[in-house]
Amino acid sequence: MGKITSKIHIFVKQFLVTYDIITTIVLSLDGGKRGVRITQEGAERMNKKVFAAVAATAVLSVSMLFQAAASGGDPGSSTDPLVTKSYVDQSISNLMTALSGSASTGTGAMPVYEPVQLVYGQRLQGGEGAEIIMRSGSGRCFSAVESGLVDVTGGREIFDGQTVEQNHMLIVSRADGRGVEVTSDDAWFIVRGSYTIE
Repeated sequence: MGKITSKIHIFVKQFLVTYDIITTIVLSLDGGKRGVRITQEGAERMNKKVFAAVAATAVLSVSMLFQAAASGGDPGSSTDPLVTKSYVDQSISNLMTALSGSASTGTGAMPVYEPVQLVYGQRLQGGEGAEIIMRSGSGRCFSAVESGLVDVTGGREIFDGQTVEQNHMLIVSRADGRGVEVTSDDAWFIVRGSYTIE
C-alpha cells in the first residue's frame, strides 16, 4: 500500500512540475503578455494553449508513471538493487579464486624467526632477503663485496669489519657472502629467511 501511495505522490509531483514547465513555455511563445488585458478571442486562444499544455503534461506524466512502475521496486531495495546479486556473487567468486591461486603459486606463509646460537669465530651468512637480529653477545659485519648489511633500526649500512649492535634488524640484500661474525664467547640471533653457518 505504501509503495502505491509513494508512486502516486511522485506522479502528482511530476505532473505539477511538468505542467509548470509547459505553461511557462506556452506563455513565453505567446509573447509574454501576462499584464495585457485579454479579449474574449485571446482568452479562447489561451484556453486552447493551456488545454494543450495540460494534455501534454498528462501524457508525459503518465508515461513516466508507467516507466517507474515497469522498473520494479524502489532503487536500492531488494527487488531493484543497485547491482545484481549474481554480479556480486560472481565478483566475490573471482576474487576468491584469484587470491587462492596467488597463495598456492607464491612462496607460501612468511617464515618465522628462528633462534640460532653461535660461538666465538662462527659466521652467520644470510641468504638474499634474510633478516638477522643479534639478541645477545657481540659481533661484526663481514662482507665479500663492497656493500655490507642494511641496519634497518639504525637507518644506515654496516660495512665489513664494523660492529653490529644488539637488537638491530639487519637485512642481507643479496646472497653474496654477507653476514655477522661472532666476537664474544657466544651469541644468540634470531633469523628469518635462509642462512648458513660457517
